Amino acid sequence: MANNSQRLIVRVLVGLGLAGAGVYFALDYFRPVALVAPVIAGPAIKAVPGSVSVRAESPVELKSESPGKVIESHLELGKLVKKDDVLVKLDSRDIELEIEKTESDFRLFKLQMEVNDKKTELDDKTEEENFQEKERQHKAGQMSEADFTREQRLQAKKKLDHQDVKNAQQNKKEYFENLLQVLGRKKEKMTLLTPFDGQIADFYVWPGQLIGDGTVVAKLISSSRTVEAKISEENSAGIKVGQKATVTFLPYGIWQYEAKVTKILPTSDPETQRRIVHLEVTIEPEKLRPGINGEVSITIDSHPSQTLVPRRALSGKTLLVVTDGRVQLRKVKIGFESLSAVEIIEGVAHGELVIVDQLDLFHDGDRVKTKIDDPEWKDAPTAAGRAN
Repeated sequence: MANNSQRLIVRVLVGLGLAGAGVYFALDYFRPVALVAPVIAGPAIKAVPGSVSVRAESPVELKSESPGKVIESHLELGKLVKKDDVLVKLDSRDIELEIEKTESDFRLFKLQMEVNDKKTELDDKTEEENFQEKERQHKAGQMSEADFTREQRLQAKKKLDHQDVKNAQQNKKEYFENLLQVLGRKKEKMTLLTPFDGQIADFYVWPGQLIGDGTVVAKLISSSRTVEAKISEENSAGIKVGQKATVTFLPYGIWQYEAKVTKILPTSDPETQRRIVHLEVTIEPEKLRPGINGEVSITIDSHPSQTLVPRRALSGKTLLVVTDGRVQLRKVKIGFESLSAVEIIEGVAHGELVIVDQLDLFHDGDRVKTKIDDPEWKDAPTAAGRAN
């Protein structure tokens, strides 16, 4: 009788144990999964945030600098052009004939100048020898002082005359050189080139048309883009040209692009009172479509840290830390912040796990299972950023 009772008790206990284990494993199985990332070491970045937008350069009107007849046109609506591409040619035959005549006259003048120089050189030598003979006669007493003084004056006058001739020749030589430069520039103006890489937005002249000086030939849009960042006044004090930055654009999701500050405008945006900064972004040019927006984080300081967490793990000044399968709500002290990472000065230790997704689903004391989002969260700790 007693043995039967004992066996019954054992069976009940075993059953209860199995039921308890089943409940335990069931509860464990249905525990929510928290997406977590470890607290890691890396550069703590002090960065200032801002908004960015991409805008195109204003359309530019290409004007003729010379009147003439259009004899050649490469203007097509929407055509992509490169800097120094030929767009329009004007009839330059009259200028070419004038250049040819001027070059011929210049060659003839230079030949005449060479002949004159040789003749002047011989005359100078003869006159110098004659003067030396007069000087010898004066010293020998064969010429009076008055006659010798007169010879000196004549000799000085001849030298001045020869120098005047040389100066006149040099002036005429410079005249021809300047004239050829002017004519060459006029000829250059008869060919209208693209001033930059871009696209033809509109055009207004055709072959055979006579146009005047200052005629608008075409409207061009530059292919260059300006990436403009707007920073609040209180954050703009530490920004300098050359500083590194990270940029994200809304059409490209979480992809990060390296950038640097190239210009800081002296005035603020009149509507938002935010400081305007220009950026040079390392990105494929075709992705910089006018009108797209995004965010920027400009690095103004950095130092090594052992406790960096993803920015998305932070809720105000609290973190959800998972220890031994249980959630702990911790208040933390924040240090440097960048676009994707935050330095924690107090509240967590290196290697601990913090929840990084759906923070509103978890509470202090919850039991959870964990899934590592990224053991090094490579898209976060660098301020320079990159496409991920």
